[in-house]
Amino acid sequence: MCVGVGKFLIQLASERAIQRESFSRKLMDQGLIQKRLFHMEIDTYTMESMTYLTSGILDSFSMPVISIESALTKIFATDRLYRIANDCLEIFGVEGIEIGHPVEQYLRDIRPWSMFDVPNDVLRLLTAWEGVMSVSTVIHDFVRKIRNPIHFPGTKLRHLLTGWTAQAQAMRAPFTFKHDLWEKVHPSLGIPAKDLEYCVFVLRNVTKETLTKSGRDIIDNQLYLRRLSEIVMEIFAMTAMLGRSSRAYSIGLKNCEHETEMTFLYCKHARLRIDKLAKEIHEHGYKTGDEHLQHLAKRMLIAKGYPITTPLERTY
Repeated sequence: MCVGVGKFLIQLASERAIQRESFSRKLMDQGLIQKRLFHMEIDTYTMESMTYLTSGILDSFSMPVISIESALTKIFATDRLYRIANDCLEIFGVEGIEIGHPVEQYLRDIRPWSMFDVPNDVLRLLTAWEGVMSVSTVIHDFVRKIRNPIHFPGTKLRHLLTGWTAQAQAMRAPFTFKHDLWEKVHPSLGIPAKDLEYCVFVLRNVTKETLTKSGRDIIDNQLYLRRLSEIVMEIFAMTAMLGRSSRAYSIGLKNCEHETEMTFLYCKHARLRIDKLAKEIHEHGYKTGDEHLQHLAKRMLIAKGYPITTPLERTY
C-alpha cells in the first residue's frame, strides 16, 4: 500500500514540476525540486525492494520467521512515505493543503500508519532487542569472561591485545573484504556490494562491543537500541536494492541502468550514515549529547511543561 501511494505521489509531483513555473523557470529545471523528486523516487524504490525481499523470504520457506524483516519494512515504508508526501506538498505549495486536494488527503491519511499495529519507535526497540539477544546467545561465554577480568584475566588480556593489533592494522591498511560479496552480484555493482560488506562488519563490531561494555544493561538504553535498529534497517535496505538491481541488470530489464545508479547512491550514503551511527555508539553519552538530552527532558518533566522564562520577565 505504501509503495502504491508513493508511486501516485511521484506522478502528481512530476506533473506539477513539468507544468509549473517559478522565477521564469520550470520547476523541473530547479535543483531543489530535482532533489526532492530524487528522494521521493529512491525512497519508493527502496521500500518496494524491501517488500519484494520480505515476500520472497516468506514464499521460499515452509515455516519462515520474518518478524524482523517485516518490522524493518514497515518502519522504513511508513516513515519514508510520510517524507514523500511532505516533499510532494512542498512542490505543490499552498495549493496542496487545500481541503479536498489529493496531496492534503494523503498527507492526512498516511500520518497514523506509522502507529498502526505497533508504533514504529516500539518496533525499533523490539528489532534491536531481538537482534542483540540472538547475538548474545552466540558470544555469551566470551562476554561473561570479558566482563569478569578478575576471574578470567587471560581472556581480557587477549581481547585487549587483539583490539590493539586490529587498530594498528586499520591505521596501516584499509578494510579487507573476506566474503567477496562483489562476486555474487553484477560486476557493475561491485562498489555497492563492498559497501554492504563493510556495513555488516561495522554492525558486528558495534554489537559485540556494546554487549561487552554494557551487558544486560543495553536493554535499558533505548537511544543505543534505536541506533542499532537504524543500522540494521540500512543494511537490510542495501541488501534488497543490491539483489533487485543486480537481477534487473543481469536479465536486461527496462531502465535497469536507472536502478543501478540509484543503488550506487543509496549504498554510498547509507555507508556514511552507518559510520555516523556507529561512531555515536562507540562514544560516551556525554560526547553524543545523550546525557544532556535526558537531563533536559527530566527538567522539563519536573516543571510539567515548558520551563524557560520569557525574556520580557525583566525589562530593566
